[in-house]
This record gives sequence, structure tokens and C-alpha cells, in this order.
Amino acid sequence: MQDGEDWKTLRRFTVKSLRDFGLGKSSFEDIIKDEFEKVVDELDKKNGLPFCPEKLIYQAMCNNICAMIFGRRSVHEHLCLSV
Repeated sequence: MQDGEDWKTLRRFTVKSLRDFGLGKSSFEDIIKDEFEKVVDELDKKNGLPFCPEKLIYQAMCNNICAMIFGRRSVHEHLCLSV
């Protein structure tokens, strides 16, 4: 399905939906930068000691998604992920 009316309709719908969610807007960049700064702060708190970064990375991704969809991020300490 790479050509024809069905493909054009699906592409139009997809592009419109992504733009409605803010694709191409610099606000996403700001949200990601803010979350990255929080991750760096958390890394600084580790004082160079070894740790598993998996939970921190999952939390950062979840916070980015929450901020983009709901307009606010969740707090790292309150987000429980069983990994």
C-alpha cells in the first residue's frame, strides 16, 4: 500500500494526527531538554557510584510522554515501575 487513494488518505490522517499532538513544534524539544536536565541531576546524586540506570531511563521516557500528552510530568519518586 504505497500508492493510490487509500495510501494518500492514510498518510493525510497520520500527518494530521501527529501535528495535532505537536509534531514539529519546538515545545517538544523544550520538554525533552527539561527532562534531560532532571536525569542529569539524578545522575549527579549517585556520586559516581555504580547503579542500574534502567529505572531512571524508563521514568524519563514516561515523564516525556506524560508531559507531551497531559501537559505535566510525573514525579520520579512516585512513579513505580517493576523492572
